[in-house]
Amino acid sequence: MRRIVGIILIAVLLMPAFAGCGSSPQPAVKRTGATVDSVILPLEAQRESEAAQVSAADSRIGEAISDPNTVQPEELFLVRPEGTKGILVAYDLSTGRESFRLPAGLVSTNGKHYYVATALPTSTLLQVFALPGGGLARDLLLHGRWSLSAVSHTGRWLALTRIPGRTEKEEWTRNGQWQTEIRIIDGTSGQLIDELRLDGNFEVETLSADGRALFLIQHLPAVNPDHYLIRLYDVQAGALQHNPLIDKRAPIDQVMAGLAWDGIASPDGRWLLTLYLSTRRNAAFIHALNLHHRFPVCIDLPSGDGDFTRLKHYTLALAPGGAMLYAANPALGIVAEVDMSSLTVKRTVTFEPASEAAGVYEAQAPPSRSVMSPDGRMLYFAGRSTIWVYDTKKGSVRAPIDAGVDVVGLGLSDDGSRLYVAGNSDRLQVFDAASGQALESPDRQRQAGGW
Repeated sequence: MRRIVGIILIAVLLMPAFAGCGSSPQPAVKRTGATVDSVILPLEAQRESEAAQVSAADSRIGEAISDPNTVQPEELFLVRPEGTKGILVAYDLSTGRESFRLPAGLVSTNGKHYYVATALPTSTLLQVFALPGGGLARDLLLHGRWSLSAVSHTGRWLALTRIPGRTEKEEWTRNGQWQTEIRIIDGTSGQLIDELRLDGNFEVETLSADGRALFLIQHLPAVNPDHYLIRLYDVQAGALQHNPLIDKRAPIDQVMAGLAWDGIASPDGRWLLTLYLSTRRNAAFIHALNLHHRFPVCIDLPSGDGDFTRLKHYTLALAPGGAMLYAANPALGIVAEVDMSSLTVKRTVTFEPASEAAGVYEAQAPPSRSVMSPDGRMLYFAGRSTIWVYDTKKGSVRAPIDAGVDVVGLGLSDDGSRLYVAGNSDRLQVFDAASGQALESPDRQRQAGGW
């Protein structure tokens, strides 16, 4: 039976975008009424178009995909070295070597499928890969140039946003207006479920598991935005709700602005947990969006002196079962425990933070990584080449481990005894999870007559 470890699951494309809560004028919503035939190219047209367009982009796509259709090992370690919207790399745990890699895409939160949308000159190639093996399950060629914006919990429903041309964006900027086109499709058949055109600058946050609710971020103003609203589009009714979704615990006149920096989704598809860096308050907070009951809550995190360089080093991990969320920051020397029932920080533990030499730097993408032990007792988190271990029962942080590489992924064996570290080298590093002692890499053990 194949096993998958170490993958960060999130079903939303988190983009560094300025986004808050309040009320605003109702944007116009136009449902285009496009038919399925106008969305998916007919089979013969697909073949002809694929021959012309996919071959033109073949070098770009082919470089990102190493063949995942060969016989796969029993154990795979999946890593997102460029963050949750970047490429996916699979390591063979029996050898410690890379097994295959896939282009930048999104994972369904149940961990079963990986979706990639590649914009071609006049169409979009949508590919679905099965996990953990990475084999191509299906592909579709769609009319127009679209980016993949969100994937529902099981991957049944997908949201795509049209990529505007440069001339369009220049005109919108001059006029101080913006327009957003979004499609919701069946991820299995490619059938069009809904298509909407919104007057305004909107970004898809995520889709509900049943595909009935599309959560949007409305950036205000449309050009050079400095705050945001959370909006709900009812797919069944085909309407954007008039009032934005608000955190009922926050002051009624509170306006939020910030940078969407990182995030995770709960494995059951109930919560989307996004780490924001507030540009108005110089603080970090978690934007917790309940996809079942359709409400948001903002949870402030300890933020020190508000130094953005250090705030960017927060990393999030959920305990097994999802009762507790851990926010660790090696640059600040903080671990915050967030109770998911009360949506509040219940405990904050401090430790000696990383020095500049240990990896505190101005990151362009989320630099820290974390993983929970299977029993929920230990939290392992890394900043650059240093790994810390937090004991959730004792509330203490152990002396750091030097990984010897810049860490881009952390994983644990099923029994929690081995810590796997993916870095900027050609093979995995392996550590004893209890002692932090470095172990021989799998391929060296094989050479020595081990595995």
